[in-house]
Amino acid sequence: MGKNPRLNLVAIPLKTKNCKVDTQDDHGREPGFCFVPGVWHAADTFDLVRDLMHKRGLATEAISTPSVGASSPDKGLHADVKHTHAVLKEMVESGRQVVVVNHSYGGIVGAGGVEGLGYAQRRKTGFPGGVLMEVWLAVFVTPKGKTVMAMLGGNLLPWMIIKSPDDGYCWSS
Repeated sequence: MGKNPRLNLVAIPLKTKNCKVDTQDDHGREPGFCFVPGVWHAADTFDLVRDLMHKRGLATEAISTPSVGASSPDKGLHADVKHTHAVLKEMVESGRQVVVVNHSYGGIVGAGGVEGLGYAQRRKTGFPGGVLMEVWLAVFVTPKGKTVMAMLGGNLLPWMIIKSPDDGYCWSS
C-alpha cells in the first residue's frame, strides 16, 4: 500500500469469534459495501477508499443520488431513498450480504433505503443476502418521520444558509 499522508486507514476485521452471523454469504463471498454520499457529493467521493478495498478483494458499490445535481426540484429525499433501496435490493437479491456506509445526508437516505432488506429479516423468510449493518460517518440522525429542520426547531443553522451570488456558485455562510 502506497504512503498517502492524507489517508489513515483503520483495519477492522470482518470475522470475529463473537460474530453472530457468518461474514461469508452462501457463495463464500465476503460482504459487499455500498457507499451512500452526502447531499453535495457524488459516488466518486469514495473512489480512493473503494480502490483500496478492491485491492483487498472486497466488492463495493457507490450511489449517486438523483437529487445531487438535479435540474428538477422534484428530485429530493424520497427519490434518493427509492433509488438507494433499488441499488441495495439488487445487491441483496443476488445473495450478497451488504454493509451500508452512509455519510452526512446519506444517513437519512441510507436509513430509509435499507427498510425491508435486513439480513436477519430476510433469513427468517428463507431469502439469502441482506444488509448486515450500517456505518454512519458524520450523519444526520433523526427519529423516523422527523426531519432535520424539525430537529433544529424550524431554524436553519448559519452554515446551512445558502447564498447564490451571480458567479454561478452556491456559497454556504
